[in-house]
Order: sequence, then C-alpha cells, then structure tokens
Amino acid sequence: MVSAVLYALTGQHPFLVAFFVFFAAATADTWASELGILSRGKPRSTLNLKPVEKGISGWVSLAGFAASFAGALIIASLVFVGEPSRALQFWRPVLIGVFMGSLVDSILGATLQAQYRCTETGRLVERPISGQLKNQLVKGLLWMNNDLVNFLSILIVTVVVSLWFTTTQG
Repeated sequence: MVSAVLYALTGQHPFLVAFFVFFAAATADTWASELGILSRGKPRSTLNLKPVEKGISGWVSLAGFAASFAGALIIASLVFVGEPSRALQFWRPVLIGVFMGSLVDSILGATLQAQYRCTETGRLVERPISGQLKNQLVKGLLWMNNDLVNFLSILIVTVVVSLWFTTTQG
C-alpha cells in the first residue's frame, strides 16, 4: 500500500514496480503453497533437492512452481492495465521479483522458520501446539513463523527489485 501511495504522489515508476512485485510475489507464494500441496510427486528440499515430507517449509514441487508462475503471470498481466505504455519495461522486473521471492521464501522457510515435531502424530508441523499438546521445536527460530517468513521474503525482493529497476532505468 505504501508503494501505491508513493507512486500516486510522485509518479515515480520504481514505486509502481514495487507495488506489482509485492502483490505478484504474495500471489505466487499463496498459489505455490495451496496448489503445490496437491502435487502427486514427492516435494524436494530447496537447499539440497532431497525428497522431503509434504507440508515441510522450504520444499518445492513442480506443481507448486507451475502454480506460482501462473499466479505471478496473472498479477504481472495487470501491469498492462496499470501502465500500458510501459508494461513491457515493467514485466521483466515483476517476473524476476516473483522468482526471487519464491527462492527467498523457500530458503527462509527451510533454514529459519520454526518447525515442530507433532506430539500426536510425530510428523513435522509449523504449529507450536497440536490440540491441547505442546509440540517440540526441532528446527528454526522459535519466533520465525510462516507469516514472518512470507512478509520478510516479499519485503526483501520488493526492495531489491525496486532498487535494481531504479539503477537499470536511470
């Protein structure tokens, strides 16, 4: 929202790019998570490409990547509505931002996000409590949940891509 307001006030294109990158990365992450879980294949770790359980943070699947790309394309296509005369110039940074966002999100999820051993099932989960039972932290930082990983990854790529756009356009 800040980037949209700044673009409205200044007319500076890096703010418009930031706006689209932010929403494209958020959409891509949501589509990757929600549709990637439906993949029949075994997901792979972002860090070492070894197979992992479904539902583990930091994993990727071909279906999730395809869903991520589809979500990003839909948001990126809105660039043509928002700024049709410069849409092709903005499309590349938006798609690069989404790809970077997916990688940063997966890496943060695999390395820093809290993951717990479920007391009831023994499976790895992202929740500190299952039912009435406390789960055991086995990996990551206690305070680093999925919402924070999403926020940080999207913020990081939005800033990086906007700065990159600024330096390559001027």
